[in-house]
Amino acid sequence: MLSEGASGRVVQAVRDDTGERVEIRYLAADERIRAESALLGELLVPQLVRVLEYVEDGRDAAVVTEPADGLALPAVLAETGPLAPEAALHVLKDSLLGLAAAHGAGVVHRDFRAAEVLVGEDGVCRVGGFGLVADEGADAAADVLAATVVFFECLAGRDTPVSLTAAPEVLRPLVVRGLAENPLARPAAGRFAELLDDVAGQAYGDDWEQRGVAGLVAVTKPRRSLRKPLLAAGGVAVLVAAAGVVAFVWSGDDAAPEPERPAVQAAVPVAPGGGTSTGRMVFTVAPTAKVVGAAKAAQANNRRTMEVRLTVTPAKVHPGNTVTVRMTDRRTDRSGCPPVGKRVQWVVGDGLPPAAVWLYPPSTPLPMAAGRKIGATVQAGEPKTAPLRPCGHVTVRTSSYTFKVPEGLARGTYGLSTLHPPRVTRLRGAKDVPVAQARATRQGRLPMLTVQ
Repeated sequence: MLSEGASGRVVQAVRDDTGERVEIRYLAADERIRAESALLGELLVPQLVRVLEYVEDGRDAAVVTEPADGLALPAVLAETGPLAPEAALHVLKDSLLGLAAAHGAGVVHRDFRAAEVLVGEDGVCRVGGFGLVADEGADAAADVLAATVVFFECLAGRDTPVSLTAAPEVLRPLVVRGLAENPLARPAAGRFAELLDDVAGQAYGDDWEQRGVAGLVAVTKPRRSLRKPLLAAGGVAVLVAAAGVVAFVWSGDDAAPEPERPAVQAAVPVAPGGGTSTGRMVFTVAPTAKVVGAAKAAQANNRRTMEVRLTVTPAKVHPGNTVTVRMTDRRTDRSGCPPVGKRVQWVVGDGLPPAAVWLYPPSTPLPMAAGRKIGATVQAGEPKTAPLRPCGHVTVRTSSYTFKVPEGLARGTYGLSTLHPPRVTRLRGAKDVPVAQARATRQGRLPMLTVQ
């Protein structure tokens, strides 16, 4: 069990149909939480902990989310003490972006605080815990106020009364707006993030956020959780199976460890690599009426998603080191939900069988420019498919790519992708159609590989 309190008991688990790691929060069935979970489940934003499912069984319910990989913000502050202004601003910006996405869907947090901010190994901050407190008077402006308070907590390194003098003088006009006594005077979360970006750039330079992220990454090194689930596996399976959906089993120290892959030895001894870097990409398509028909194009279930998570180990390397990239590809498809439109397939990358990784300059989160190709040995996992309610399905595949760092590779930091280019490239119906008809989106960032 991870935690237990007024908002429910939280446990880690593994889906026995797809093999995905998840977290489950048990709580009393609630119509509002049911509705808001459905809205949050449609949001694919890097700054939000993704809601995968809401399940009810009589008066009991469970909210299933993606796993909390990383450290809760209070744990980061306990280790570092006060954050540098750039790091604190990055925490605030990511928090505002997550809140803005939720507000746009009609969901307010109601209980935003440092404990609901998760700092990932890549430095991305994600917001979770939406709607678990029954504060009907809360609104989006209250979330903005709470996020500004958390910003001061980052600067102080602990939970402390807000004092404007704790903020650098150059930032005080900005944070005064977030703390405005009149809720109408506080900017909306998305606008506040834009204002923050402008002020931070003027105060700390265009690369302020890269420095802030680097400071957080140095703290959130990969670490294994020492917390163990306290209940038997049947607890989850009984609840979820009774609700007519997929069963879960527990993941803990008794779970079978993943077998280690033998490292490929270099011809001559080289210094070992170290560290891990993670990245996440989300691609969506919502084909136009010309492709799927007018009735289907107008429905929310016309959108299909592909979420790719990449983990690079080691992330700091020398020429001759062997690197393993773990890729988890999660695709959600509700195209079979009524009204059923014309069948269509979509392709991310070149569509060729996987046999390489690609390195890109780290200048943009998801590059459009050409990258450097490095051949890799690929072990592709079997796809696992599970149904979604009321219709549709999710398919998950985990694969590993292994390659050796070329001797001639220049020193520096590169973005790494197993998909080239990392964007939607084709849309196929009865025949190929212009990719513009896909109404495709992409967001996220690549993991980094640093050659020393």
